[in-house]
Parts: sequence; C-alpha cells; structure tokens
Amino acid sequence: TNEGLILTAIVEGGEVVEALHERVLGRALAEDVFSPGTDELLIAAGTILDEQQVESLAESGVDQMRVRSPITCEARYGVCASCYGRDLARGHRVNIGESVGVIAAQSIGEPGTQLTMRTFHIGGAASRAVAVSNVQVKSRGTIKLQNMKTVRNKDGRLVAVSRSGELTLTDEIGRERERYKVPHGALLTIDDGSVAEPGDVLATWDPHVHPVITEVAGRVQF
Repeated sequence: TNEGLILTAIVEGGEVVEALHERVLGRALAEDVFSPGTDELLIAAGTILDEQQVESLAESGVDQMRVRSPITCEARYGVCASCYGRDLARGHRVNIGESVGVIAAQSIGEPGTQLTMRTFHIGGAASRAVAVSNVQVKSRGTIKLQNMKTVRNKDGRLVAVSRSGELTLTDEIGRERERYKVPHGALLTIDDGSVAEPGDVLATWDPHVHPVITEVAGRVQF
C-alpha cells in the first residue's frame, strides 16, 4: 500500500507529551523524509526506523512524517510485515507468521485486569496544584488563532468567546512549536499574526470563574 498515517508530536498546553521521534521508532516510512529548508533526502521510504535514525531526524528538525500502519494496511489476510514494523521483543522487522493479534490482545488485557483491582485516591499533593490561569510562550515565533471567535471589550482588548479555540506559535520557517487551548472568557494580549518573544504572556483568565460574555453591546434585562 501507499497509504499511511501522518504522525506529529503530541503537544498539550505547550508541553510535549510525546515527542515525534518516540512515536515513529520501529515504524516503516510510507514516504521519503526530506530535511526542512534544504530538501535533502534524509531517509528513504520503506525504512524501518531505529534509534540512531530517529535521533538524527529529531536533530534535523523534522516535525511530521507519514508512516505505514496496520490501520491503513491493504493485505487481504492479516497485516503485512512492513505496516506492522518492528518486533518489539526481538528488535528487528517482524517475522512472517508472527501472531501479532494475540500479542496485541494480551498487551491490552494484562493491564485491563489490573484496572479491576486498582483503587484511585483523590486528594493530597495533587489537589493542591496551582490552577493554570495564563498562556506564557517559551520560544519566539508568530502567533496564530485557531477556531477562535473573539470580541473587543470596552478597553479595546480581545476576549475569547469560543469554547474550542487554540493558540499556536510557529517559527520562521512555518513549523509549529507550541499549541495552547484558550478557554472561554480569556483576555488576549495579542492579535492574530503578532510576533511573540520568549516569556510573553499572551492570554489570562480566572480559572475559578465561568463568565457569561455578550457578543453585542446593549441593555441587560431580567
């Protein structure tokens, strides 16, 4: 198959939860990977990525790539070895005839049985964590507002009135570096397309208040 999944780093609240090089380790490339900016071929399609290759990709600044996946595999029976990728038990391409379905089921079922015996504790240090009340960027870049509807208040500041808005920061060559969710009612200190410096606070809000915001001026009646 020529199909595959496009993988990127998982970013939540500006923090990288799982880096791209960790996600693609042991996967087969569905298309060639080129160096950003120079278009130099780094790794050819069909290569199963090992530790050295993913480290070199991380250093070169590649922020997304298409890899083969069992989800997009078009094998008539089972899954082909290239779409499955590395055999995690042996460290090389999976052998033909390997019972990967049973291994996957056991991998899900084993922690699933533990869930029935596990207790969840609430309180302690976790409950005393400070609630997040602003967005502060860590690097320099251009700000873009995604899926965000805004209005201007009487002070001329932008207020987010959408509930699924996000704020992204991209570097000089267009790569996304940071992404933040902006809650309903947040005050924005920047406009779309502005340039932010490291440490700039771009949005503030009260985490303990659920505001009711009007999108038009007028008289309130009860």
